Amino acid sequence: MIAKSSSPRRGQHIEVSILIPVRNGVKYTRVCLASLFESMPTDWTLGQDFEVIVFDDASTDSTSALLAEYEDRITAIVGDGHGWYAHNNNAMAKLASGRWLCMLNNDTILEPGWLEPMLELGESKPGVGVIGNIHVFPNRKTVNHAGVVFNEHRIPRNLYDGLAITTPGIQQDRQLQAAMAACWITPKPLYDQLEGFDEGYRTGSEDVDYCQRVREAGSQVWIAGQSVIVHHGGSTPGRYAHEAINERRFLERWAKTIEVDWRSVGSNEGVNWPCRTVVYRFARAVWRNPLVKVPMGPVMNTAAGVRFRQCIVRRLVNSSS
Repeated sequence: MIAKSSSPRRGQHIEVSILIPVRNGVKYTRVCLASLFESMPTDWTLGQDFEVIVFDDASTDSTSALLAEYEDRITAIVGDGHGWYAHNNNAMAKLASGRWLCMLNNDTILEPGWLEPMLELGESKPGVGVIGNIHVFPNRKTVNHAGVVFNEHRIPRNLYDGLAITTPGIQQDRQLQAAMAACWITPKPLYDQLEGFDEGYRTGSEDVDYCQRVREAGSQVWIAGQSVIVHHGGSTPGRYAHEAINERRFLERWAKTIEVDWRSVGSNEGVNWPCRTVVYRFARAVWRNPLVKVPMGPVMNTAAGVRFRQCIVRRLVNSSS
C-alpha cells in the first residue's frame, strides 16, 4: 500500500476528511470528484478545512490517470487489489486529519448543500456517532435510502426505498439504528476508539455493524433529512459476492439486540411504507424459491443484476394492487 500524492498538506484543524474507496468504475469516480469539489462550502479551503483521500485498489481501467489529474488536490493510496471495503476505509482513516470522517462511495453525485446539514446536525447533538443522509437514484425523484431499518429477520433494509422524494415526511431528521456508509460522517476520535470498520466483513454489512458498535458505545445514529445526494447503488466491486457470509456474521453478533422497526418507523412518521402489493409478495416468494435463487443468484448479484432487481422492486412496491 503506497500513498502516491497529497493535497496541499494538511493543517492542524481540518474539519472533514473525505474518504473515497475505488476499484475501477472510472466513469463514476470522474463525476463524483468533479461534483465533490464543486459542492463544498464556498468559504472552505482545501487543505485547511477539508481534505480528500482516495484509495485506488489496483484499478485496471483509467482510474490512475484520472487521479493523476487531481494530484494537487487529493491524497491517493494505491492498494494491491486484495483489500475489502472495510480495510481500504480503515487505511484511509489512519491518514486522515479531520474532526469528522466522511465515507463516500465513488458512485455518488453531490450538489451544493449536501454537507452542511450533516455537520449542523452533528454540532447540535453532542452524542451523535454517525450522521447519514437521503440518497436518491439518478432520476433525482426516487428515494434509495433515508436510513436503514430492520425486518422481522433482522435483515437491514433501506428506509423508504422506492418512494418519491417529494413524499411528505421523508426529508426530516431521524434517529435510527443504522445508516448506509455510501455517504455519512462519523467523528474521527470515535472511529479510532472503535478501531474502524470490522475487517472480517467482505464488502458488505460493515457499515450496519459499525452503527451497532456506535450505539453500544453510547452514541447515536441520525439521518440529516435536508442533505440529499444522488447514489447509483450496487456499483462497488464485490458488493454482493459474499452477501450470505456477511449477513451471517452480522446476525451472529447483533440479532439479539436489533429491534424490528421497518414498519414502525414509517407508521410513526406518517409515511405509507413498505407499501407492498400482492404482485410484489408473489414475486418475492418466487425469488426465494431455491429452484430460482440458486441458479440465478450469481447473475443477480452482479452490479447490473442488482440494478435490475432495484428497478423491479421499485415498480412492484409502488404499483397498484
